[in-house]
Amino acid sequence: MMDKEYSKYSKWMADSVIERKTDLTSYWAYEFGLTLDGILEVWRNTGEKKYFDYVKECMDTFVQPDGTIRGYDVKEYNIDHLNNGKTLLSIYQETHDENYKKALQLLRRQLNDGTYVTVILALLTRHVRQLWQAQVLQQQ
Repeated sequence: MMDKEYSKYSKWMADSVIERKTDLTSYWAYEFGLTLDGILEVWRNTGEKKYFDYVKECMDTFVQPDGTIRGYDVKEYNIDHLNNGKTLLSIYQETHDENYKKALQLLRRQLNDGTYVTVILALLTRHVRQLWQAQVLQQQ
């Protein structure tokens, strides 16, 4: 549970996002999901339904009845696009809407795809090699 001071500021920020009609629906993005997940935390800690309703309204613009997600391409292999899955999961756990379950299954397919793992391992390998080379250069 949040302490009172933290809770006050969290509510203030969530209310500000809602009242300013901040654009969180123009495209499927990590930062939008991060903001919406924060608003869900305010809902969990206050119990005020307006926060949940706002998040669901935003996510409803993405999640189609067949579970496809506007702006999401599973073949893009972008790990940042998986962040919004936390928000989808919270909505599904609360509503049991089948379209959210299908959307979650779509995101899960990206994780199950061996190509995704290969891409991530290649990126990590390159990054580790670059770090190692930088460390060797620093020691010279």
